[in-house]
Amino acid sequence: MSRQHPIKQWASHAVAFTQQSTGISLDYSPQSLQVVDHLLDDLSRRWVHTEQVHYTLLALGCYVGEVLARHLNGRWQQVESPAQLPKLDIGRDLTCDPIRLMFKRFECGASYSPVRLFNVLASCTRRSWFKRHAQLQSKAA
Repeated sequence: MSRQHPIKQWASHAVAFTQQSTGISLDYSPQSLQVVDHLLDDLSRRWVHTEQVHYTLLALGCYVGEVLARHLNGRWQQVESPAQLPKLDIGRDLTCDPIRLMFKRFECGASYSPVRLFNVLASCTRRSWFKRHAQLQSKAA
């Protein structure tokens, strides 16, 4: 039987960690992803190995996923066990992995920005909506 991964709990850990370490409150807005980006820059300057910040990256990935889910009509995939990390479905056609993205961001830098991910997905969902809307109108005509 599949069950929901405790994403919301991990995301709240990211909110608490960010508040404690920076004094900034994350509010699940797309703009808050810039704070996550800056926090990741700081973490990558201070820590060398992913293992040292594994749980922080996991929590930040869940937070980023929650922002995407709330603002882009996303839904976390069901997983078979708590050891599996779910991906996020956006609309009907897109799937992303915000948790893995945080690890890539830490290891590889700004090209894996959560801000960039949000902007790309938002653009894709708008194009997809317009395309479906145009198809429905042409069928109605």
